[in-house]
Amino acid sequence: MTFRQRLIGTLRRLQPVLDEPGVLVVEKLLTDRTGEKGVRDLLVVAGLLSCADADEVAEVAVIADGLSLESRHAISANLTLLSLMETRPGMPDPAPVREQVARLLAVIEAQRG
Repeated sequence: MTFRQRLIGTLRRLQPVLDEPGVLVVEKLLTDRTGEKGVRDLLVVAGLLSCADADEVAEVAVIADGLSLESRHAISANLTLLSLMETRPGMPDPAPVREQVARLLAVIEAQRG
C-alpha cells in the first residue's frame, strides 16, 4: 500500500468526524499550543464561527458539555483569548465574531454549574 493510498484511507475514516458540526471548532479550542501556532489556531476558530450557523455553534456547546471540567476550562480560556485578539495579516478577522464568541462562552460557562 502506498503512502497516498494510506492517506486517502485515513481521510475517508476521518470524514464522519469532520462532518459533525462543531468538532473542528472544539479541536482547535482544545489545542494547547503557545506562540504563533496557538494564535493561528484560535483565528481559524474565528473563521469557522464566521461561517457557522446557529445549530453548528450550539453543537460546540453540546460537545463541550460532554467533556471533562479541565477540557471545558481550556475551551473557555481559549474563547476568552479569542475575544481579545487583534487582526493578523492573512488570517480570519476575530472582530466580526466577538459577540458570537461571547454568547458561546456564556453558554459554556453556564454549563459548568
